[in-house]
Amino acid sequence: MQSKITLRGECNLDSLLKIPEGVILILGKVDSGKTTFTLFLVNAFISEGRRVAVVDADPGQADIGPPGTLSLGFPEREIQKLSEILPVRMAFIGSTSPAGIFMWPTVWGVYDLVKFARERREIVIIDSSGLVFGRDGYTLIRSKISLIRPDLVVFLGEEREYIHLIEEASRYSVVKLFPSSPSVKRKSFEERKANRIRRWKNYFTGSFEAELYWDSLKIGGFPHFGVGIPFPRERLRELSLELGTTILWAEEYNGMLKCLTFSCPKGDFEVNLDWLSLESLKHTLVGLEGREGLIDVGLVLSADGNGVLIKTRCVRLNEVERVLLSKLKVDEEVFRD
Repeated sequence: MQSKITLRGECNLDSLLKIPEGVILILGKVDSGKTTFTLFLVNAFISEGRRVAVVDADPGQADIGPPGTLSLGFPEREIQKLSEILPVRMAFIGSTSPAGIFMWPTVWGVYDLVKFARERREIVIIDSSGLVFGRDGYTLIRSKISLIRPDLVVFLGEEREYIHLIEEASRYSVVKLFPSSPSVKRKSFEERKANRIRRWKNYFTGSFEAELYWDSLKIGGFPHFGVGIPFPRERLRELSLELGTTILWAEEYNGMLKCLTFSCPKGDFEVNLDWLSLESLKHTLVGLEGREGLIDVGLVLSADGNGVLIKTRCVRLNEVERVLLSKLKVDEEVFRD
């Protein structure tokens, strides 16, 4: 049987453009040129009149949507930067890294965006994060590939770096290996942080303040909420008396009580308690979710017992049914006018 793996030296870029339709997953370590490679493919396909979708699957160095999210866009013309693409759909992660507890929200988010894109475009290109090594990297990539089943997986770098991932990917997909671009500049931690601030500031340009009220909302946001059994409103009043502070939301999950509280609970508790206070929400990123998924995101300015004041550009606030909380603090510079 003919091998589905094409290694460096046997590859040429023209071979990628012959794919009639399908999903192309771009993988590589940090600073291997994944975004540059994605940009090349986008422009090459568009120049041939192909209908292309791009899934930005890097919540840390996001180009299409804001950091802390995954996003999908449909470029209609050749572009110079992926940030020129407008997001048409997003998935909320609430972290700038897909590692650890945020791995499964990331995998599911990519799957949702790819599924949406497949129904609307002939070519779907996934620009991934640089998490490819170690236990988390291997599990993340293996899970993406086995769930999404991309038609083509492109690795950027040396074969020896990805040998186990290449073997895994070849079970489901055609695999190609290209060298990393020698012109790619390595980014320092400070440069990556500055880029996140710039992307947040750009995304929230033209935003406005809006208040959402707790009594009309459900609360979610992995890993705190959205996975347990919610308490009814009347039970929250009883729980508030027991814990000595106003409880705005509570869920029971795996023997643990998860609460959104007005302040620090007081006294001794007979239950395992995991709580998040309103004060800790200040300057965090939140997701605004409607019936059909994430509508947009917001930045928390303040929160009290009545509701939460956010900075957002969402024009469909009347459709928001759930607020997805996170501990992702956005730099204060983003809040300055």
